[in-house]
Amino acid sequence: MNEDELLKILSKYWGREDNLIIPNGDDTLAIPAYDDLAYLVTVDTSLENVHFTKEILTFEEIGYRAVAGALSDIAAMGGEPVTILIDLEIPELQVESIKSIYNGIRILQDEFCFSIGGGNIVHGNRWRLTTTVVGVVKRDYILRRNNFRPGEKIYITGDIGRVYYFFRELKKPNKDEVIFKKLREKVAHPVPRIKEIRELKFKYNLGGAIDISDGLGVDLKRVAEASKVNIVIDMENIPYVKELNYFRNEENFYFTLISSGEEYEVCFSSRDEIEFPGITKIGEVLQGSGKVLGKLGNQLFEISALGYDHIKKLSTD
Repeated sequence: MNEDELLKILSKYWGREDNLIIPNGDDTLAIPAYDDLAYLVTVDTSLENVHFTKEILTFEEIGYRAVAGALSDIAAMGGEPVTILIDLEIPELQVESIKSIYNGIRILQDEFCFSIGGGNIVHGNRWRLTTTVVGVVKRDYILRRNNFRPGEKIYITGDIGRVYYFFRELKKPNKDEVIFKKLREKVAHPVPRIKEIRELKFKYNLGGAIDISDGLGVDLKRVAEASKVNIVIDMENIPYVKELNYFRNEENFYFTLISSGEEYEVCFSSRDEIEFPGITKIGEVLQGSGKVLGKLGNQLFEISALGYDHIKKLSTD
C-alpha cells in the first residue's frame, strides 16, 4: 500500500466539503475568506530520525527546514503565508535548543513576513515539529494540481537532486567536502518559492502547480491523475547544480534526480514561453489518463513511481 491508496481509504471520513473552495487532495485546502480572498491551510511534520537527526543539522536548521517545507505548500498554491502554529514535541527541556529552533524560524519570518500565532509544546520521546500554516490568496488565482491542461509546458523552480546525493554521500568517509557543502545547503536551507511564484503569476498565465516534496516522478503522477492528462518530462533538461556533474556519469543519474524528495521546489504549467531567472522548462502536458513519462534520448520511460513514500516504505519493511 502507498500513501495515495491509504488516503483513498481515509477519504470516506472527510465529511462535508461543500464549505471548502479546495478540499482534500491538493497541497493545501482553501476556505472562503473576506472579499475576493481565500485562506490556505496546510500542515507538515518534521520528525527526528525520519526527516532529520541532530548529528546532521543544527537546531536552528531543524527549525528553519521544518517550516520551509510547510511554506512550500503555500507557494505551490500561489499564496502568501499569514501565520503559523507550531506543535513542538521535546524529549527533554533544553531551553537553548528550543530557542535555536525558533531562531531558525525567525529567518523565514523576516523573509516572508508571517507571525507565529501559537501552538503547543508536549513532552515525548524525540524531537518533532508539526507546522500548520495559514496563508492567503485571491480566489481567482489559486494554483491547483488538477489544472494542468494539454498543450501547456511544464516548468520547475530551482534545482533538484541535491537532497538525495547529500544523504548518500553522508555515509562516505572520503567525500569531496566542497561538493558536500553544496549538497548540504539544500537540505539545511531549502528556499520556499513564494516570491518567485508571486512574480510569475503577475507576468505570465500559469495553469496548475505542485510542491515537489516526495520526488518529481511521484508528485507529477498526482498531477497527471488529478488533471486527467499525461506528462512527458525531457530528463536531460532537469535543472541541477554544477556540483552534481561529479555524479553525472553514474548509471541512472537522471532517474535519481527525479526520485529525490524534500526538494521543496514548485513544478507548474503554462501555455506561455517563460523566461525567468531560476525557472527551467522541463516538459509538456499531453492528452492522456494519468501517466508520467521521462524522455531520454529517443526512449520513453515510465517514471510515475519514482520518489519517496512513507506508507509504501512501511508496507515493504
